[in-house]
Amino acid sequence: ATLDHRENLYKKLIRSLSYNGNSIVSVLTPDVKLFDIHPSNWMQLSVLAESSRAFLQWTFEPENPSESIASKLSTEIKDIGQDFQHVKLEFKEDGNSKKIDYPLTWADWAYMVNGYKKDFTPIENSGNTVLVSEYLKLNSKERGSKVPVIMRVGVEGEVQYYKVGPTIIDACQISLANLKTLREWAGLYSEFPDKLKSEVNEELKKEYELKRVKFEKEVNDKVAEWEANYLLELKGKIKDKLLDMSGM
Repeated sequence: ATLDHRENLYKKLIRSLSYNGNSIVSVLTPDVKLFDIHPSNWMQLSVLAESSRAFLQWTFEPENPSESIASKLSTEIKDIGQDFQHVKLEFKEDGNSKKIDYPLTWADWAYMVNGYKKDFTPIENSGNTVLVSEYLKLNSKERGSKVPVIMRVGVEGEVQYYKVGPTIIDACQISLANLKTLREWAGLYSEFPDKLKSEVNEELKKEYELKRVKFEKEVNDKVAEWEANYLLELKGKIKDKLLDMSGM
């Protein structure tokens, strides 16, 4: 639970205390002294922790009679079906205000941690830079010389880009893997339907191919029959014409 959802936090604490057995409650309580943020804005850390997937909220109810883990586990993650949660990033360009959809990653959370500042380097935007969210989708070959960056808005509203170090990228990869694992445990994703879909697709392909071959054969046989009948009819017509011409 996080402190920005206090009502939900209290419910979980009461539920845990009233449970007749062992229970664990994980509460995010960031120490503002470790973050690049004014103490009065500490609530923003809880919001960012959730939206960047740095802190994943879920509840496990072992007393649920179902044998399925998915039935015992419930998540409270916004847009859990998506790898990244998007926020509106407002900035100024050529004196005009603009907004873009910006996908948050664990790197955006790490940037706020003073101990990770060394892993972020200011950089000019170029055709070689790519947002961390896109970089994570690429394999090692596709990444090549691409530079992963996060975006920030400066005090004057200007966009700033920061190159993200390999340590942070590795952590982002782990964070994304954790989200996908939780998604699978919650029954939101399963390899079985994908395999089943593939198997059914192959069966339909084979069935379609058999029907296509059969249809083509039937059409070809019909065409051959028409051609044969046409030739016979043509020969008969020619014969009749010749007989008429001979006066017989």
